[in-house]
Amino acid sequence: MPRPRVLVVSSHVAQGAVGLKATAPPLFHAGCDVIQVPTVVLSNHLGHRHVAGAAVEAETIARMIDALAANGALDGLSAIITGYLPESAHVSAAAQAITKLTRTPAPPLVVCDPVLGDDPNGLYIPEATALAIKHELLPLADVITPNRFELAWLTARPVQSIGDALTAARDLGIAIVAATSIPAEKHAISTLAVSASVSNSVDVPWRENVPHGTGDLFTGLFTAALVTGQPIDKALQSSTDTLERVIASSCGAPDLDLGEFFAAPPPGSVMP
Repeated sequence: MPRPRVLVVSSHVAQGAVGLKATAPPLFHAGCDVIQVPTVVLSNHLGHRHVAGAAVEAETIARMIDALAANGALDGLSAIITGYLPESAHVSAAAQAITKLTRTPAPPLVVCDPVLGDDPNGLYIPEATALAIKHELLPLADVITPNRFELAWLTARPVQSIGDALTAARDLGIAIVAATSIPAEKHAISTLAVSASVSNSVDVPWRENVPHGTGDLFTGLFTAALVTGQPIDKALQSSTDTLERVIASSCGAPDLDLGEFFAAPPPGSVMP
């Protein structure tokens, strides 16, 4: 059986584990063939004291995806993941690519990680970009993976509990919503997955000093579980369990430490 093939469009950093460098490792580890298209190329994530780099022009991204498709590299895609998109033009380029690539008898699963912002600072992309993600990408998505802030922003609803998150998730009308960092009882946070037939949540302890990149990593874990055949409830549990182990080993560090968990992909997988 051919390996699942996944296209990921997100940020690239030279150092650290955010964007592509957090989303791709669990996909590789699950045996997927991963094709990575960067939207920005940076020295490191923006939380560091010094940052250098630049956005990749939206037109360049479109041409890269067209070239990959013309070469046959995108034939038989199992999934498309969109992550960090810095400007509305990048959102439009991603949406146009998804529209083209899903015109097949067996369209790929479209996973949108709506990278808009987080607590406590709110949006960290321009509002115009956030609105473009809401209006151009979400209607194309089969799966979205927002954090608490993003779910609340996208639905214009308060999300302060699991009940709030369930209501907001169902309001979106998307096949699968997997939401992270939802407040739960007893100093815990919850990750939940909501579909037409399933509503599950997994609680983990709330932790301080968690490095950046957990949302990107969860999206990679959850997508890898889905494309390798796990049902939604098991995909949620396995993804949350692995994410929690990574976080527990990385708290207080400047970046997520993925080496212990994804250093050696299984035989037959394709390394970046």
